[in-house]
Amino acid sequence: LAALADLDAEWGQGYALARPAGPWAAPNPAAVAACRETLASALRGSSHRSEAALAAGDRGLEHLSERLAAVRTRSDLEQTLALVAAEIHAERVSLSAFHAETERVETLAENLEQLDDDLYFPVSKFPLTERVLRSQQAAQVLVGDPDADPTEVDLLLRYNLRSLLIVPVIRSGESLGMVEVYSSEERPWTRTEINRARIIANQFAPVLETVALGGP
Repeated sequence: LAALADLDAEWGQGYALARPAGPWAAPNPAAVAACRETLASALRGSSHRSEAALAAGDRGLEHLSERLAAVRTRSDLEQTLALVAAEIHAERVSLSAFHAETERVETLAENLEQLDDDLYFPVSKFPLTERVLRSQQAAQVLVGDPDADPTEVDLLLRYNLRSLLIVPVIRSGESLGMVEVYSSEERPWTRTEINRARIIANQFAPVLETVALGGP
């Protein structure tokens, strides 16, 4: 019942709510309490809810947004990436900062072990990455796509990965970095996953300014 309330179900019928009676059955007090508690919990915010209660609807995204708002260090940042992976149905997530003055990308954090020992690389080394940062449009790579960027495909195959989604992190019209999400399955990313990745990437902008780009 609480999960249905989280999904904004406005009407319900069944023995859990009330047994049939005339002229109109009185609702079960426990059911009423569950619905009222769900509403009160939503008004309080996700910091007052258990992790299990965050699964329905956009509660997970709300919780992630709150966690990102509290990030102050790279350690804080690494702890949020597992939540990002869950929201986008990815196995691996990487966050990078773009240093425009040197035309280099710096890998800040990943939810699993680091893919590459070299944390800095010139954007010219990866044409698709450069295109994403310049155009500020997301892009995906599937290893079986004959038109895919061969540099990105080689990187995926090296680590037994099959799909990649790259989303820019934008602030005030400038590309501050990018979020990369990976899957070991070769599959196109769904519209829902891409949209959620964009929402999450927007939340990373103040994090990048604080942690990597010399912000306050």
